[in-house]
Amino acid sequence: MEAFFNAVLPPTDNRPMPLNVDKIRQAAQREHDVSLFTKRWSLCTLVPPTAPENGQYCEWRRYRGTEETRTYLADMKSLRDRLSHGADPFSATNRSGAMWSTQKGPSLRMMGVEGFLQASCDLVTHTIEAYGGAIEQVPAWPRPDRFEGTPPAPA
Repeated sequence: MEAFFNAVLPPTDNRPMPLNVDKIRQAAQREHDVSLFTKRWSLCTLVPPTAPENGQYCEWRRYRGTEETRTYLADMKSLRDRLSHGADPFSATNRSGAMWSTQKGPSLRMMGVEGFLQASCDLVTHTIEAYGGAIEQVPAWPRPDRFEGTPPAPA
């Protein structure tokens, strides 16, 4: 995800753009006069089961708007930072509730990785549309069978 936004917004100071909603939004506005991560953006991801009737099945959850998107991406960045720097991954934040609770701390199961890929596709779609791309130009991302709806068009 960071590589995508670094390709869209090449860094001017040779430092890669972190997966930070506010920094990405500011760079897009400053460099291209494009509004990214607006309040109408959303993403879907798989989260741990919350309803007893779902048993052990993961659930699709939509994170809507700037704050929910920021919280989800901050958790994913927190986990990525710990993994890439050899720190304890169980100390990652889980404010979004997207990770599984374990005795050691939050964890991202394989289903959560699948969910992150779906969330990334949603954010790429919004970005293409924000830059003026037509919906026909957006790749046809595969949608899971249990997924309902598509992200709303960005404002």
